[in-house]
Amino acid sequence: MLTEPEIPAGCLGQGLHFTSNGETEYPRFQYDMKHGQLLPVMKDILNLRPVHWSDLRILEWLTRPHLDFGCQPCDALVDQPGDVVTAFKREIEPPMHG
Repeated sequence: MLTEPEIPAGCLGQGLHFTSNGETEYPRFQYDMKHGQLLPVMKDILNLRPVHWSDLRILEWLTRPHLDFGCQPCDALVDQPGDVVTAFKREIEPPMHG
């Protein structure tokens, strides 16, 4: 996790964030630290987010092992961004009954 002074310049308020002990923290995996920006795939995920999905719920999905990747989706954000978005779309799809 990164604190506000540690996130890339211009990224304040972008991406997933949480308050812990009165301090806002941001998961490091969502940033391209070399280029100082939020990963484009994270922008896609956040734009797709259903209104009832909190940052914590997205964090849980990104950090749990996933069969599509053989790892956590957060570990595939850079190398397989399209696959992560596709898997996220499946996850947020309403259940079909009937």
